[in-house]
Amino acid sequence: MELISGVVQEVSIKNSPDKAKPWTMFGVKVNDEWYSTFRNNNNKEALESLTQGANVSFTFEASGKYKNIKEVKSVTAPTKEAVAAVVQATDNRQLLITQQAARRDSVELVKYLIDKEFISVKGTKKATAADSVYDYINKYTDMMVARTLNYTVPTNTNNKEEQQNDNNESSE
Repeated sequence: MELISGVVQEVSIKNSPDKAKPWTMFGVKVNDEWYSTFRNNNNKEALESLTQGANVSFTFEASGKYKNIKEVKSVTAPTKEAVAAVVQATDNRQLLITQQAARRDSVELVKYLIDKEFISVKGTKKATAADSVYDYINKYTDMMVARTLNYTVPTNTNNKEEQQNDNNESSE
């Protein structure tokens, strides 16, 4: 058996769907690795004290791809700083996922708008047209991220002029 110590990054609790044979499995992520065990009368209190941000020390045994918790040695309540660090890491990861999804959707939206001639990217040079496409993608990405995160989208006073220019160019 090995001893592991660290801050609990995530907690996962899964219950049996079978009422005839109930079980509860606890999983904790410590030092970017998952460890798990089933709750029983001997470890119930210790497992229920495992919360995100808590400092923990336990023994585990590797069995194939699983790392099974054998005995929880100590659990110290999370400090405000530890909880803030875990929340910040989660928030950053969620923001990156939101940005990636918005970027992908913006690329598809710009393709559609160009294909249906709702926007024009005509330029005298290919580089100018590419810059225009890039600007549209950035614009729609920013708008999607802002709306997803419930932020106020900054209004651009040139927006109506931009739309009119786009409409004039596409009708030519």
